[in-house]
Amino acid sequence: MPADLDALQMATNRALTAARAHVTGEPVNWNRVCCIDAREWRNQSGDTGLTVIVAYAAPGCAALSEFVAGQLKNDFGDVEVVSTMTKDEFLARAENAWNMGLITPERMDLMNQWLEVVMREGHSRVADQRGGQEQWRYVKGFWDGEMQRLNRRTDETFGASGATFTLANDSDGYALIELAAVLSHPCQACAASRNAWHTRRAFCNHKKAAEPCPST
Repeated sequence: MPADLDALQMATNRALTAARAHVTGEPVNWNRVCCIDAREWRNQSGDTGLTVIVAYAAPGCAALSEFVAGQLKNDFGDVEVVSTMTKDEFLARAENAWNMGLITPERMDLMNQWLEVVMREGHSRVADQRGGQEQWRYVKGFWDGEMQRLNRRTDETFGASGATFTLANDSDGYALIELAAVLSHPCQACAASRNAWHTRRAFCNHKKAAEPCPST
């Protein structure tokens, strides 16, 4: 029998209201938090499940997801709770990354390669242990190409000087680290500010000063 998704969404909003008293110290924008979608999924094996998407809880806010899932369990069973930011908040982050000059077609291609090799190498390691389709040939090909890219960048930067190559000298790779920090920062105000420090996710002056971020 199909799940009553309207009832699930209403129950999720009730759980989110209750969460205010139980989830503290997390980067949640309570003024905007709500359930924006409830959906039922089915995989190729015929298994089914329920997912609710909650906005706004910043990336990494596991406590809120766990609390809501616990509240829904009695009436709906196991429900996957996915937190997301609003469309406007995401676009503000994307605009900031664009204004910072972080996004180029070449960097997006490099990001795709980085993400894909992490997935393929992880699956290959699991396949070595448990059997399955391994991807080591692809992984090796990636690292051969990546070493060529880094050596080329070293030659372009230092020539024959023999100077030490550092992370910051890889301008494309470093830009992707900054891009990831902008998109995943728990503080919306810092994520949307060009003046914030974006070399590390959650490296936030508000946290250093033990003060709440403006977005919470």
